[in-house]
This record gives sequence, C-alpha cells and structure tokens, in this order.
Amino acid sequence: MVSWAELEGSWRDRDNIGTNAAVAFDLLATVVRILLHRITEACPLDVCCGHHLAGYGCISSDGRRRRSLSGDRGLLGSILRNLRRLQHSWVEASSSMIDLLTLARRAYSAPVRLLELSLCQLPYFAFVRETAHTRLPLTFQLWFRQYIRGINYGPYWPVHPSSQVVGWRNILVGVETSPGFMPGCYIQAIGQIRIGDYTAIGPNVGIISANHSFDDLRTHEISSVEIGRYCWIGMGAVILPGVTLGDFTMVGAGSVVTKSFPEGRCVIAGNPARVIKVLAAEQCHEYRSDHEYCGFIPKKQFEAFRSRNLFI
Repeated sequence: MVSWAELEGSWRDRDNIGTNAAVAFDLLATVVRILLHRITEACPLDVCCGHHLAGYGCISSDGRRRRSLSGDRGLLGSILRNLRRLQHSWVEASSSMIDLLTLARRAYSAPVRLLELSLCQLPYFAFVRETAHTRLPLTFQLWFRQYIRGINYGPYWPVHPSSQVVGWRNILVGVETSPGFMPGCYIQAIGQIRIGDYTAIGPNVGIISANHSFDDLRTHEISSVEIGRYCWIGMGAVILPGVTLGDFTMVGAGSVVTKSFPEGRCVIAGNPARVIKVLAAEQCHEYRSDHEYCGFIPKKQFEAFRSRNLFI
C-alpha cells in the first residue's frame, strides 16, 4: 500500500514523470480497493456463500446470485484492470514526453553552448580561461547572470542570487575574494569594507559596517570593517561594525565577532567570538595564482577601475 508521504516525496521528483504516474495510480487503486471493501462489508445480504471476496458473488434472499464488489472477477477487479491499462498507457506517454523534452533541451543548449565557447575566446572574457583552475573560477554563466540578466547587478565580483550587497562602491575586495559568492550572505557597506587577497567567505555570512542609532532608527552610526588576507569566515558568522581581523584569521561557523583581532594568525569562535587557538607561522601558507583577478577585473587594471567607480 502506498502512503500519502510516499506519493508526495515521489511527486517532488519532477524529472521522473513515469514514477510519479505509477505511484499515483497505485495509490488510486489502493483507495478504490479499500472503499469497495468497506461497501462489501456493509452490504445487507441475507445469505453469503463465503466466496464473494474471491469473486464468486453473493446469494440474496430471493435466491439470485449477485455480482461481487471485489475480487478478480468482480467490480473491483474490473476497475483495477482498467486502472492498470491506463497506468501503462500513461507511463508510455510520459516516457515519450521525457524523450521529447530531453531532445528539446539539447537542441536549445547546443547553440547556446557553442555561442558561449565562441565568446569566451574574445579578449574581454579572458577571465573565464585564466581562472578556470583557481579556487574561485569565474565562469561565463556567472558573468551572464549578473551583467546581462541583471541579478545582483553592480558589484564587480560574482554574487549569488540569494545574497545581497548594499553599497558595493564602498567595498574593496582583493584577489579571489568574493563576499556574497556563497548563498544567503548579507554584505552591508554603508560604511567602508576592505577585504584582503585570497579570503574565503562561507554561506549565510553577514558583514555589517553600520548600525542603527539607538536615538533615531532612521539614522545609522557608520563605522568600517577590515578583514585581512588569507582569512576564512565560516558559515553563518557575523562581522559587526568596527571590527578589524588580521591576516590568517579563521572565524568559526555561527560566530558573532564584536571586537577586533588585528594580530591575526588565530582561530576565533563563539558569541561573542574569542580566540580558541593561535596559529604558528609555519601553519600559515601564502600562495598566489598565475592570473590574479579582483572580481572580474584583472589586478593590473584594478587601480584604474577603482579610481573611476569606487568610493574607497
């Protein structure tokens, strides 16, 4: 017997239409079987031959044989056979539909992929080729989503659709550093935010440079945030205004950083965050990529871009 939970879980699998149809028909047959069995039990028969559940019918008070409501040769059997035929027909039609949809997707994606490969050979899209093997590859899809479709348009680094960046012109990011690249981040730069090279920022991270004033919630008390090089901000961490983190500072998941740790080379965690481990110099390794990009901008061209577009 198929339960509603199994049906619901299968139906969420939208790519497997045949399985969904099979489960739906199985559940429908189960419901029909239960209902007709209840009707059979409640049927006011005077004499029962004892074989009605096997499909041999019942004997009424006038001596006539009555058709069974269940069994392979009864009404239920007929309904179930028709349901099975309908199920097989639907599954076959669904399989053909899936093949057509797959063919249509391939027919659509082939020229799009060919166009993408052609565009990526242009000098403008050098970042696609040169960052392909870095920790933070910059793909054509990221660029297209942000600058053509306009999702999180503005920041010069890739930002996930579910993340939000406020005041991107007040944010200075280093090489291979993309605050908001992971989902669910909130980067608020009413004040200035500086983040160094090769710093990794996990999902659901909040970096806040200004708080509401206690006297008037319409105004902000503006501060700044500075995060060094080679830092790691774990998932769900919150960096509050006025915080400075030195190089190689590792922030544990879910931490709330309320004060500065400018010395760096440490692991901090908790609410409020505190030092739980000091890192030795030999544990902190610096590295550089062959081709360095600050967001989508080559590092060699970044200073010119900064002077034209940023307020920091």
